[in-house]
Amino acid sequence: ERKAKEEAERKTEEERKVKEEAEHKAKEEKKFEEEQKVNEETEQKAEEERNAKEEAEKKVEKERKAKEEAELKAKAEAERKAEEERKAEEEAECKAKEEERKA
Repeated sequence: ERKAKEEAERKTEEERKVKEEAEHKAKEEKKFEEEQKVNEETEQKAEEERNAKEEAEKKVEKERKAKEEAELKAKAEAERKAEEERKAEEEAECKAKEEERKA
């Protein structure tokens, strides 16, 4: 009877240890899964930030190109107008000289 009681206690103790180990393992797995989830969320956030930064850089580059193009157009227009004015002045001078010759 004593041996049976000791055996039962030993089995109970083993079952308790197995149960504790299983609980500990479950806690470790849960902790690992939570850490993985946090890592994935952090990675996703970093990816979103990289994408946003890339989009902002593209926008800045597009605006820079548009500004550069506008400046080139304005410069070309100013040069064209200056050339027209120069030609008009030349024509006026020629007409004035013609008028002088006639007179």
